[in-house]
Amino acid sequence: MPLYVPTEAPADRDGSWLHLLSVNISDANHDHERMLRYLERPQVDVLILLEVTETWATVVRRLEREYPYQLLNVVRRLEAEKTAPEVSSW
Repeated sequence: MPLYVPTEAPADRDGSWLHLLSVNISDANHDHERMLRYLERPQVDVLILLEVTETWATVVRRLEREYPYQLLNVVRRLEAEKTAPEVSSW
């Protein structure tokens, strides 16, 4: 597939955009407050978080006011078996 870089922004047909943010919060990241401040800042319609552990699931539930519709899927597994990805969407 050839690389295409538009010279102009695409026309916004109905005056609205869908804003997405995907963040790998990393199961090794323990700086919960800093990540929450980052996630509270942008005004996005859909937030996708990767590597959501049980601890992170508890932390990100504090975002319910900003993201009232949540689908949280935490894959519980042994530390030695890090093979399946964790994905959550708001």
